Amino acid sequence: MTGKRRVLLTGAAGRVGTAFREYAGDRYDLVCFDRVAMPGVPGAIVGDLNDPAALDRAAAGCDAIVHLGGRANPADFLSRILPPNVTGLYQVFEAAVRAKVRRVVVASSVQVETGYPKGTRISVEMAPRPSNTYAASKVFAENVGRVYARRHRLSVVAVRFGMVVPPRLVGEYLRWGQIPNEIAVTGRDACEILIRAVEKEGIDFAVVPAFSRNARAIRDLSELRDVLGYEPQDDAFELWPERRDPHAHMTLGHRLHHLRHDLERWWARIPGRLRRTRRIGAVRRVLVTGSAGYVATAFRRWAGDRYRFTCFDRRPTPGVPDALVGDLADRRAVDRAMHGVDAVLHLGGARDPADFMRVILPDNIVGTCNVYESAARAGVGRVVFASTLQAEDGYPRGARVSVDMPARPLNLYAAAKVLGEDLGRTAAYRLGLPVVALRLGWVLVPEDPEWREREGREPPAITVTMRDCFEVFVRALEARDLPFALLPVYSRSAAAVKDLSPLKEVLGYEPQDDPVADFRAGNQLILAR
Repeated sequence: MTGKRRVLLTGAAGRVGTAFREYAGDRYDLVCFDRVAMPGVPGAIVGDLNDPAALDRAAAGCDAIVHLGGRANPADFLSRILPPNVTGLYQVFEAAVRAKVRRVVVASSVQVETGYPKGTRISVEMAPRPSNTYAASKVFAENVGRVYARRHRLSVVAVRFGMVVPPRLVGEYLRWGQIPNEIAVTGRDACEILIRAVEKEGIDFAVVPAFSRNARAIRDLSELRDVLGYEPQDDAFELWPERRDPHAHMTLGHRLHHLRHDLERWWARIPGRLRRTRRIGAVRRVLVTGSAGYVATAFRRWAGDRYRFTCFDRRPTPGVPDALVGDLADRRAVDRAMHGVDAVLHLGGARDPADFMRVILPDNIVGTCNVYESAARAGVGRVVFASTLQAEDGYPRGARVSVDMPARPLNLYAAAKVLGEDLGRTAAYRLGLPVVALRLGWVLVPEDPEWREREGREPPAITVTMRDCFEVFVRALEARDLPFALLPVYSRSAAAVKDLSPLKEVLGYEPQDDPVADFRAGNQLILAR
């Protein structure tokens, strides 16, 4: 027995993982895990994050996991980001539960905040605004950490890293003009933050910023002190006062690479702008996914005189002989469904908490990504995405919640819905696809068996009537000059616990119904609205 904490370090061969091994190797009994070999590292395990057996071997007997593994840069979501950063992350947390690990430290990224205007002073108490799919996956990592802390009593710390500058790479970063900058975190500060994240007692769940002192003007670092008791020691501008011209040492090949990257980002956004000009305001045909569901069926009946519908579901849609039957995880099927469509109302996917790998992953994550990307390829004018009020379940009962506050999901279904919101935000940025994400309250549909079970009982405050819900659907489908919006959808009875002002500010709509007051007044027409 060494008396040291046994710590599983994933991504041990990476930039931050290597720095942590070198800095804290004598402090812990490290189990190093990576998909690439690590010559000279005793007992290193070469394995994949999606291999539960390999993770179980690595996690056995560990006191903590420092999860640094995964894809570290923006890339194609389904092929490059999802396997390590979504399913791999899930497998790490599942291994932690099986091994009875007490603490999981998961690496997040400053990129979850890049959607804020330049110069905004940002706190971890502000809602993340990712602008690329990698950053969206890191918001998902934070939310999954919260879920496992609540559901499985793990202690979880999500560390939102700035640009980590390991000592061995300082020369390279200086040569390329990447430092100093406001979001830098030195190797010493990064490793000291990780050490405290592993060892600090009394934490159920926390998100902490990880920057050096140079970030104080644009980042609120108080959570680092309050949660981990750490004050950053270094300042990039004092350590490296002269920033070089980032292009001074570039070869012609490097210059062409950067030019191509900039052109690709610029070009990716042009088609969306053209589509917005051509399509929005002329919504005639709407693709409804999940068309056999209760809400979709009621909306088609309610708006049948306004739109022509293309129906898509994995099961036959009653009363619609030409409805498309297919799976949202089948990209080709989704591509075919987009033909001739002006807008998409995306109601499809698993409705409630379910098995993550078999149901939530293909239906609510892969399927939603397919909808966004297929819509962009087809020149569709807008996607309206149905999220859920469960994104906010982690707030104290009675707290008044706004969509400008961070989501606090308490199950993987809700975490996947928040990821769907963030993928919509990134689709608006990357692809120029206008997206409106709607956090739906409990939609009051008479055919829903859950409502029939509640017959004769007062509806909850977070109810939304069909009239209020469907009026919002119409305004969201037809909104002009709205690249992205995240909006709450409730009736007036929710005003005490939900901030409904964004509905009026963005869509010009104020909820008309108050189902709780109607019930108390004996109004039996509540279900007909």
